[in-house]
Amino acid sequence: MKVAIMCMTDVPLYNGNTINYNIIEERNNTSNVLKTQSLNAVFDVDWKILPKLTLRSQLGLQRDHKDTEQYGGKNSYFARRERA
Repeated sequence: MKVAIMCMTDVPLYNGNTINYNIIEERNNTSNVLKTQSLNAVFDVDWKILPKLTLRSQLGLQRDHKDTEQYGGKNSYFARRERA
């Protein structure tokens, strides 16, 4: 089984050189992790005071926590472009 590796050429750098972009290499040298935690709650209270008088109350609570981690190794396309 043969696998074709797609390389795209970047726009020329200011010095005339180019850097090739390899999707397989980029996948091995970079990562992006997003962790999300969420808690939602809604509380309802109905109190019938008189036959035609009702008291209603609602309380809501929401808590979110998000954590993002991005990594680009020294052999990533971004790092090579910055060094060029």
